[in-house]
Amino acid sequence: MVMDQTPAQRGFEHKVRLSRCALLFEAMWPRLWFGIGLAVLFIVVSLAGLWPALPPVAHRVVLGLFGLGFLVCLISVARVRWPSRDAAIRRLELRSGVAHRPASAYEDTLTLGADNDATAALWRAHRARLSAMLAKLRVGHPQPRADRFDPFALRGLLLLSAVVLLIVVGDSASDRLRAAFRLGPA
Repeated sequence: MVMDQTPAQRGFEHKVRLSRCALLFEAMWPRLWFGIGLAVLFIVVSLAGLWPALPPVAHRVVLGLFGLGFLVCLISVARVRWPSRDAAIRRLELRSGVAHRPASAYEDTLTLGADNDATAALWRAHRARLSAMLAKLRVGHPQPRADRFDPFALRGLLLLSAVVLLIVVGDSASDRLRAAFRLGPA
C-alpha cells in the first residue's frame, strides 16, 4: 500500500481486502462443510454402535474410507487459491449494484495526453467523480451457497441424527466413539 493515499483510496483498498476475504470464505466453506459432514457422519456411525457389528476387514476398510475422505477434504481446502484483486473488485461492484463499474474504472490510468493540461484536468475531475462513487460500494456478507451442493438439506438431517444419538446413548458416547479405533476383538 502506498503511503500517500487519500482517505477514499484507503477506504477502497480496505473494501477490496474485505471482498477478497469474502471470496476466499465463499470458496472454502463448501469444502470445509464436506469435512464437517464427514466428521458428523463418523460420529453418527460410531454412536449408532455399528463398529462392533462390522467384520474386522470391513471395519478397517470403512475406517480407511473415512480417513481417505478427510484427506481429500484437506487437499481440496489447501488447493483454494487467494482470490485476485480483479475478482474482488468485480464482487464489490456486483454486490453494490452500482452502475458503470466505478471500481474497475478507478483502476484505470491516464497514458495518452497526460502532459496536456486540459486532459489532466478532465482526468482529475473523472477521478474525483469516481472517488465519490467508491464510497457507495458495499462488500456485503459472504454467500458461500453450500445449499447448491446439498439441495435436500441432508446436512441438517445428519446433525439432527448426531444430536438425537448423543441424547439416546448418554454416558456411553465416548466408549462408542473409541470403538471405531479398536481393531481387535472386543
